[in-house]
Amino acid sequence: MRNEGVIVTGGGTIHATNLAVGSGARIVDRHVTSAPTMSHEIAADPEIAEAAAYATSQTANLQEWAGADRATLAIVFTDVVNSTALGQQLRDEAFRQVRLAHFARSRQLIAQFRGLEIKTIGDSFMAVFKSADPALDYAMALQADSGDPLISIRAGIHVGSIDVEAADVFGGEVNFAARVIGKIAGAEIWISDRARKDLEVAGVRGHAGLAWQRHEGIALKGFEGEFVLWSLQQEKSR
Repeated sequence: MRNEGVIVTGGGTIHATNLAVGSGARIVDRHVTSAPTMSHEIAADPEIAEAAAYATSQTANLQEWAGADRATLAIVFTDVVNSTALGQQLRDEAFRQVRLAHFARSRQLIAQFRGLEIKTIGDSFMAVFKSADPALDYAMALQADSGDPLISIRAGIHVGSIDVEAADVFGGEVNFAARVIGKIAGAEIWISDRARKDLEVAGVRGHAGLAWQRHEGIALKGFEGEFVLWSLQQEKSR
């Protein structure tokens, strides 16, 4: 199990102390950007540049996309598993190319499933979707193809009412989503009980063959009580 105080790893580790519960909650880290920017490496590749430009323009219209300054959305955090060790193995230049391929793939999938990128945090993504089903589709697709075979990802999903600004989202539910991914040790997808119930209500046919493991009595730092989380297992035999 990962250290509960660490939310994501990569270019810069974000600790739980950087997340303040409440409507004014913000993630503070020198690697955080409120909208994706295109580096020289990204701009040199037309496909990557197109994906990054799309994400940038969409993020700028976040409040319009959400439909209000407070909305119930599915929040997804993704993180590269063992990114520090991978970076040391590949060295800076090679790892940068791997990360660029992963970033491009993530942005392509966010757009495909009609979500919006909020920010990158080191090697991680934070994105929002209108409901839990496209959020799960995004996470599953990114896990199946991360953009580079060297990269495997973990993803945490939660659904809740959050404050929406022009290019960012805030609130305790955002922190809760970060805590969900903080419980994942390896390349898995975990979701909150609220997200699981929303998936059941939606009844998306493509999710009927999925098996989930229930985790009870989960303590999440900063939140009172115990919670139920769910981890995605292999598909049931058909």
